[in-house]
Amino acid sequence: MTIEQLRQRLNQIEWRDIEFKRARGGVPQNAFETVAAFSNTTGGHLVFGVEEGDGKFEIVGVLDPEKIQSDFLSALRSGQILSCVIPAEESRMEDEGKVVLAFFIPEARREQKPVHLRGELRKSFIRRAGGDERCNEDEIKRFIRDADQRSFDSEPMLGIDPATCLDTESLTWYRAIFNRRSPAHETEGLDDLGFIHHFGLLVDDGKSRHLTRAAILLFGNSGALQKTLSRAVADIRLLNASADETLPEERWDHRMLLEENLTKCWRRGVQFFMDRIGDRPFTLDASTLHGGDAPPDYLAFREAFLNLLTHQDFGDPSRKAIITVHRDQLLFWNPGASYVCGEALFSPGEKTVRNPRIRSMLQRIGIGEQAGTGFRAIYGNQRKLGRLPPTLSNDRSDQSFQIILSKKLVASQRQQWVAQRLGANLSDAEAAVFLQALREEALGPLETASIVGLNPTDTGKLLERLVQQQLLEIHPGGQGRSFRPKPVFLERAHELLAPISSPPVAITPVTSGNLVASQAAQPAATAPGAVTAPPAAGELARPTLAGITILQFCRGAGRSVPAIMEKAGFSHRSHFKTNSLDPLVDAGLLRPTQPDNPRHPDQGYATTEKGIAMLVSLGAGQTDSPTGSLVTEKVIKPETGEKQ
Repeated sequence: MTIEQLRQRLNQIEWRDIEFKRARGGVPQNAFETVAAFSNTTGGHLVFGVEEGDGKFEIVGVLDPEKIQSDFLSALRSGQILSCVIPAEESRMEDEGKVVLAFFIPEARREQKPVHLRGELRKSFIRRAGGDERCNEDEIKRFIRDADQRSFDSEPMLGIDPATCLDTESLTWYRAIFNRRSPAHETEGLDDLGFIHHFGLLVDDGKSRHLTRAAILLFGNSGALQKTLSRAVADIRLLNASADETLPEERWDHRMLLEENLTKCWRRGVQFFMDRIGDRPFTLDASTLHGGDAPPDYLAFREAFLNLLTHQDFGDPSRKAIITVHRDQLLFWNPGASYVCGEALFSPGEKTVRNPRIRSMLQRIGIGEQAGTGFRAIYGNQRKLGRLPPTLSNDRSDQSFQIILSKKLVASQRQQWVAQRLGANLSDAEAAVFLQALREEALGPLETASIVGLNPTDTGKLLERLVQQQLLEIHPGGQGRSFRPKPVFLERAHELLAPISSPPVAITPVTSGNLVASQAAQPAATAPGAVTAPPAAGELARPTLAGITILQFCRGAGRSVPAIMEKAGFSHRSHFKTNSLDPLVDAGLLRPTQPDNPRHPDQGYATTEKGIAMLVSLGAGQTDSPTGSLVTEKVIKPETGEKQ
């Protein structure tokens, strides 16, 4: 970290990847909780010599930097305070004679987690939002399962009779496909238990035989599966509405629980796509569920669905996988974070996975047979459809993985978007990469190549051009070589990513460094009846769609910032605060519940009377109970700005 990067972060608020400590006279004890939290999630910077007051951060420096640095690094490398040695990277900065110490804490290896304090597992921490949270019992168990050198699906299941717990129909279906693909294989003639034993799914110690979890998850009958998995495999929910229109009280138009073994879940899920999701009819081989004329939307669904079935944490009894189908997107949510992240998701070849035996058995019949190509295939199929690239979220704090397949078309709008928002002249591929970088906050070369379909050399040249134009910069805190938008664009990401036809006030093209606004760039057109004159100081011409959602959600009771962010669909706290929360507060539409202490741990926000009046004037809802819950009367369509 450099002093310039530090000053930049001081203008924001503490977030997942950075923590400030005063540490003026020595190493604070709670610094080790932060180290454990960073180690258990995705790493981050711990900075000594910065003081917080009135919601702002100020450089105060440390008094004895040599001693503090030596004491802290010695503690990290001794393995006495923390459960493993922490290879921190230190840096020293000066600002007007004040010395600041920064330490980058890397993510720990999977087998080292949960990193904990003083030999007590209950003193394990994770980094969530801007703070360190003590792990609960379920979270600790997830870490322990992932740290086990033996995969969860290879464990033998005691007390289950192998002769009576298999589903004959599932095995018959599987073996028929396998035999067609491998007609001369040595398993021909073996009975079902012999077939399973051949592939390591049955453990025989000479005295007794036990099926592995993989065998039961793949081929078990309902009785055996219930003893192995106390929840559904997946929950598919279909709602005939866009993701932005969905309200908590909405009922699903269709719902299907997948509660059978994985081979049956696979077939039912594919049939569900063909019946209710696919854009056009097509044919599949009845046995293999493959098809030469399968459209790109099915191929993207197939890879995401396969990822959901094979990589989830089946040891998590309280959370099931969820597929949510909206008109404008498909969301796949899985319990269990991926063992690999970032650029590694796009690299070819075998990867460390949570359930290797399940994956191998499915590959043997051609399901996911090209290891390491799944995410690149998903990106490629979205690109063929002219849709937004997928959104991936590997949440180490929540131990979950999410894929969003958008149905929104972007190819025809990219250059219009760039001209209106930035005043820049970019190619379609360059605009696509910059747009996705704004969404994801950082991109690597392999992900970029998946977005635009270029070879590594041309992908590198494209990224270099965006850096030269002062649109992207090399991400200093990223894993490997990654790129992120310049801070001036990140701070306005939500505004810049708003639909082109949205009705609020026109957006002025941004200028930054060598990027000069084009003379031909015109302000975004405003919808009929929209306010075009600049609002007075502290006033909003009208809230954005996100602003309306926030005002509705905060009506009647104070809501915490994390709860508001989740409701409004934000993931970056500083961008959310700058672009959405603060403007509502400044306009008097929203008020803090702890106005005298902006950094109060129980700080929340509630809609003011003025905010309620704004909602009424927009026809956005009415109160139907004393608690202030809201019944939506009209929904603003993002595409047109019209009310319906």
